[in-house]
Amino acid sequence: MTDILFWLKSVITALGVSVLLPILIFTILVILKVNIKNSLFQAIKLGVGFQGIILIINAYVSFITPVFEKMIKITGIDLPVLDIGWAPTMVVSYATTLGVVYIGVGIILQLFLFFIKWTNILQITDVVNIYSYPIWGLITYQLTGNFILSICIMITINMFTLTISEVVAKRWSTYYKIPGGVCAIPHEVGTIPVTICTNFALNKLKLDRLNISTKTLKDKWGFLGSLYF
Repeated sequence: MTDILFWLKSVITALGVSVLLPILIFTILVILKVNIKNSLFQAIKLGVGFQGIILIINAYVSFITPVFEKMIKITGIDLPVLDIGWAPTMVVSYATTLGVVYIGVGIILQLFLFFIKWTNILQITDVVNIYSYPIWGLITYQLTGNFILSICIMITINMFTLTISEVVAKRWSTYYKIPGGVCAIPHEVGTIPVTICTNFALNKLKLDRLNISTKTLKDKWGFLGSLYF
């Protein structure tokens, strides 16, 4: 088992996200009986898009890092860490043993829950964002050294994401006018429970009667409304 995981991790590292994810997406689309020509085209577009993102990030990091280093040296501010965004994080996530394991575990779990009708959300179509779960698993493993606990943490967050996404699916689909669609991403649904509670409290205070929107603010504030909204 260890040898298999090491081999998979080596393959993922060698191929890179820009090649691996298009392969996964193409395979899933074919399984879902999407036209092969269209599946291949969409997979290629995904790969090109990711490669473009990585190129931009690499160019940005190489440009901005010396600026930060000089700022730290001049000001004496102790901020030695640079946030380089989600794309490199995803690459790291998929290049770890936990990440490799959860690609399989996540896909199987999500398909299982979908086919037993536990959820109507087929999150497997968004393979890209499966990387969000191994990040938390890696943090757990770094703190505890417990591989099984790390897997359980990832499964728990995955279940939470699917559950909350199910709660808001109808509203999301109606608002964005995408029939049967919902954004089932951990870092997008995490604030929804707080939002629901806040919305309930505001309604109880009768604040839902206030007509506040970007349009009304622009009309009322004129130039300032257009500037800020």
